[in-house]
Amino acid sequence: RRCRGLTTVNLPEGLIEIGPGAFEECVKVSGITLPSGLTELGYRAFYNCKALTHINIPKTLVGKDSVEVGGWQGESFVGAGLQSIDFEDGVESIAYAAFAGTNITEVVLPSSVRNIYSSVFLDCNELSSVKLNEGLERIDSYAFGGNTKLTEIVIPSSVTDITEMAFGNSTTIESVIFEGDAPEGYIYPYEEMPIEPLDVNLQFIIMRVPKDLRLPNGTVIKAQLLKTSENTFFHISQKICNPSS
Repeated sequence: RRCRGLTTVNLPEGLIEIGPGAFEECVKVSGITLPSGLTELGYRAFYNCKALTHINIPKTLVGKDSVEVGGWQGESFVGAGLQSIDFEDGVESIAYAAFAGTNITEVVLPSSVRNIYSSVFLDCNELSSVKLNEGLERIDSYAFGGNTKLTEIVIPSSVTDITEMAFGNSTTIESVIFEGDAPEGYIYPYEEMPIEPLDVNLQFIIMRVPKDLRLPNGTVIKAQLLKTSENTFFHISQKICNPSS
């Protein structure tokens, strides 16, 4: 921790645990490869490692949705210089705020991922491409929040739970495409638009209205800005146009 002159670390195969803050603010360390059998990655293990531009995530890591002890704990790479990440096929969940504030430009998830926990890619301001996998089930709050280069999101048909503010403050998003039917709670007739969402787990929320919300059959969805005492958000409100008709 805070070994600011450290540049190289060789992690041996057989290593199963990297403790909390192990390489925190080792700002010159680079070229890290996580061992294939790693099962525990501690809170802020590589926090603010500015020279670390690439990392691999082995399938043996199981992401946690908090900073609780054990497994892949939260905020492990916050503020690191990461530009790219390789997820091994078999990774099922990505830990809370794992890559927040990094420089990644693209996210490509393997088919095994089921959960993206809160704030995983929060404030990744170089992120311009996200490829979510079929099989993904849950996108948690602020998972892709605060990103300023994302313009399009494609939601796989397997996704059943998009939590409040999953894309909050990502103000450049212009297109949201559902590969399957949007969950039932997303769509209300315009005249029945609730003042507040009936189910926050079924609302798709960002901080501005995209220009285009589409279902697979070409149906365009109208969105409307709503305000509550605490949040401003949009909610899908009405099917307004089917180009094939």
